[in-house]
Amino acid sequence: MKRPDSKKKAGRAVGEAAPATDPESLLVPAFEGLAALAKEWRPDLDLGAIEQRLKNLRLGIFRLVVMGEVKKGKSSFINALLGEPDLLPTATDVATSTVYKILYGPEPRYKVFFYPDAQSGERKAPQVIPRERLGDFGTETGNPGNVKGVDFIGIELPNQLLKGGLVIVDTPGVGGLFRAHKAITWRYAPNADAIAFVVDSVEAVMSRDEVRFLKDLTAKFTKRIFFVQTKTDAADEEAWKAWRDRNLKILREDAGFPEKGILYFPLSAQTKVRADQERSEFDLGESGYLPVLDLIQRRLPAVKRIALGGDIAAALLDVAGAVEKELGSREAITSEASKERLAALSGELQQAQARLHDWVANDLPARRSELQGALDGLRRRISSGLRDDLEPEGKVAREFLEEIRRDATNWDAAAIVGRARELQQQLLDRAFTAVAAAQEAQNDEARRMIEDGLGGSWREMDACLRRDAMLVPGGSGGIQVSDIMVLSKDFDTVRGGFFGMSMGAGIAYTGVALISLLIPPLGAVAVLASAVGGWVGLTAGFEREVERQREEALRALGQQFARIMHTVCRKAVEDFEVRASALARAASLALDDMAKAKAEELKRVQAQMQEQMKASKKDADHSLARIREAKKGVDGIRDDLRLLGGGGAVAVAGG
Repeated sequence: MKRPDSKKKAGRAVGEAAPATDPESLLVPAFEGLAALAKEWRPDLDLGAIEQRLKNLRLGIFRLVVMGEVKKGKSSFINALLGEPDLLPTATDVATSTVYKILYGPEPRYKVFFYPDAQSGERKAPQVIPRERLGDFGTETGNPGNVKGVDFIGIELPNQLLKGGLVIVDTPGVGGLFRAHKAITWRYAPNADAIAFVVDSVEAVMSRDEVRFLKDLTAKFTKRIFFVQTKTDAADEEAWKAWRDRNLKILREDAGFPEKGILYFPLSAQTKVRADQERSEFDLGESGYLPVLDLIQRRLPAVKRIALGGDIAAALLDVAGAVEKELGSREAITSEASKERLAALSGELQQAQARLHDWVANDLPARRSELQGALDGLRRRISSGLRDDLEPEGKVAREFLEEIRRDATNWDAAAIVGRARELQQQLLDRAFTAVAAAQEAQNDEARRMIEDGLGGSWREMDACLRRDAMLVPGGSGGIQVSDIMVLSKDFDTVRGGFFGMSMGAGIAYTGVALISLLIPPLGAVAVLASAVGGWVGLTAGFEREVERQREEALRALGQQFARIMHTVCRKAVEDFEVRASALARAASLALDDMAKAKAEELKRVQAQMQEQMKASKKDADHSLARIREAKKGVDGIRDDLRLLGGGGAVAVAGG
């Protein structure tokens, strides 16, 4: 058989090139400069979250999540990629609901982590195992149906590819008998820096299930996906190339990927293993792994650094804006030479403070109650719908049993028993889908309610502070109270900050914490995997119960469904109630924080005015010089940060 042509295998590069200057070289001095300025002029600003993101940038962690249907060669791909041919089990056994996390460590180490107990909630202590026992916890033969309740298996290796910060997450195969594995796979998608989606050269071209999976993946989580076509050594060159061309056509026409720019790599793990063993550069080239190694080691991490650097720059620019606003206020006050004008401004500011105090005392409680009531009502409605869907006699189990009865007219008891585990997996898949839909509905409506509630309160407070505002006499050079302390009329800034799109002053800091409580549409359903792990796959006792009679088998199947759904419903509703209640409380507190932040701002301005009225001309001139020097520093930092583009992620594939 002719070896594959490596020169024709390399995927086409897309995405932007790395900047000439590494983001860290600009961000570190910008952060240090802004931290010093904030400490002097806005000591209330907390830069801790930005500092942590800078640390993450320095660490260079890159999470590569490997996904795909069962028996496509995911584990063989990873083993060959790392040059560890015996690392992950690669026999005909399929890794069930088991995830492998592979990262750098000074010595090889294998550690099994377990789900919490479905009833008690207690988590079994992690277990360190020898390499030879991986199959006992991570394969269908050693751990059928994941009866051992394995959450994931952590593997540490002194591997050069991992030393730079690469972390590989091998997810269980999805599709067919293992459809419920999709919920576990979704658990890792939100934190993936890139996804390697594995197909093969011999089993089948990409299926409708794979296309649906990819559409969900790119719509909800990430477009940084590249494709690996394994087992080119198991087909002749004409066959695997035809496979490749058909898959690319499916990706473009059915999955919505762009006409150009799909990263797609046909590979041979066997050839890569031989290349490693024989130190053969020729075989390494023929294996198709060279462009993949370049993508993982150089190109994708560069894309992440650009995106992460841009996000950090955007956050720092917002901090710079907050400091600049403070300096502008101080400059306006310090530049005012007339004590009479300052006294008049101070009096007007006192009136605004009094109006804000009255609004907080008399109007804010009603706004808080309205928002709390709306979110509580949403929580009750979604929770009730979840119960209707997930209870043992609920919609999900009832409709599925009806479908089985219609489809099983030719099944005997033995056939029902034989398919029991598959049917349980399909039930779980439907349950996970119902939970995801409920969580998406909660997210969408909660976001709208929070925007409306905070937006209305913001506009009320703005109107309250602007009432009777006047220009203090003194000619065209006079300053206005509204120039110093009044809120923006445009609520878009508030909404953006609250939902994490910016890190501006005041409400934005509350918003970053609050939005994290919104339930991830698909990620949170992984909680259910731990709850039902003990029920799936109990076919041994099931066989004894049904006694080979069809109706009795269907009745017993219904009982098994009821046991599964009882646990699913309880855990799903409990988790939803906790998250939704926390969101409602945090949204209510955000209103208080918004008013508190504005009150603190007015207090600072008032203190500045009082200080200026007591200052001598010499002291005022000195302060003004310091303020203007600080403004120059902010401007310089802002110019540097704009070189990074101020945020925005770069897609690798999928538009």
